[in-house]
Amino acid sequence: MLKRKKVRRMPSSADIKIKRLADLTFTNTCSAELTTLYLQEACPHLVSLTYDSDFHIPDSTVKNVLDKTKHGELDYKDLKEFDITVPSIQKNYADYIAKYVTPHVEILGLQISNLDLYDWMDIIGYYNALSFKQFG
Repeated sequence: MLKRKKVRRMPSSADIKIKRLADLTFTNTCSAELTTLYLQEACPHLVSLTYDSDFHIPDSTVKNVLDKTKHGELDYKDLKEFDITVPSIQKNYADYIAKYVTPHVEILGLQISNLDLYDWMDIIGYYNALSFKQFG
């Protein structure tokens, strides 16, 4: 009986370059599903990430991404600057930023266009909101 050997595709030069990418400025004009989580997974050695989107990122999308990936095990120690401009940041996204991004970054920029500060703090939780205070 012959055994099948699994053949893996060799990474292309584009795959290698994106894995080594250190600085990324990304304007999302495509989909609410395309989040910084996907970008950080595709480019694990980012030092600087600037993300701009007019899309509301659904909380369920972020939860699904976090449930499917091992972001808790990913090491974002290279990330020093994280700057995002979005209409809103929901609870799961705020949890993600507070737990996995803020411990490493030196510069955190959050520009939220559709925001009532007190309502937002109620939604994401005061602990998460206070974790962003160190950058204020």
